[in-house]
Amino acid sequence: MPLQYYLLSPTNPPHAFVDLHNKAFKSWMNITKQAFQEVENQNFDHLHDDFVRQNVLGCICSEGEVVATFLHSFSSIYTDATRSFRYMDENFPEIFFQKIKNLGIKNVMTSHYLAIHPEWRKGTNQLQIAPIMVGLTLRVRDLFEADAFIGVWRRDRKVHELAYAQGGECIISNISSHNTPCDLILMNKTTPYTYPSKEVEQHVNYLWDNRIEALFHTKSTPKRQTA
Repeated sequence: MPLQYYLLSPTNPPHAFVDLHNKAFKSWMNITKQAFQEVENQNFDHLHDDFVRQNVLGCICSEGEVVATFLHSFSSIYTDATRSFRYMDENFPEIFFQKIKNLGIKNVMTSHYLAIHPEWRKGTNQLQIAPIMVGLTLRVRDLFEADAFIGVWRRDRKVHELAYAQGGECIISNISSHNTPCDLILMNKTTPYTYPSKEVEQHVNYLWDNRIEALFHTKSTPKRQTA
């Protein structure tokens, strides 16, 4: 089935994309709540706040149905506001920022809550959606000129291996986040694109070259963007 990659505003998509946005939000909420309930056994009714505070929503669809979503934010690690923000403060210790500053990192992208529809996950579908989404995320990093993509990657389900397979560097290993073992990983813009397979590379290139950017509501209709 043909796939399409979208970049949407989490809060203000063009009107023509509202239906898709609503589908993406509903899918993301259902998958993310279930993931949190599995590790912490509680409801996270505040999750919608985490959705709308992001800068960009990346979404893969198949024939109008949502396959996967990933949320992205951009910030300077030198600002007090960024460093005191709940997500940063709870997940990244001071030593992490010192280490990446020494690498010349100033502006970062953080990506949150990769959510893949159960029918498209590994073992259920032959297409490797998770590594494809990671590859697309690195293109988002470069489109918005962030120095690096930093993230908290789960070890218990081997999600961290997705980052390492595409050039990720472990800054701090095996920390606990939401009662789950994780690695804090840097994906530097200076690292060349690498892929776990030729198939993943081909899908990333095709989806990125044919992406649709519908980031903000404007009077004009968004056009297909090509690299």
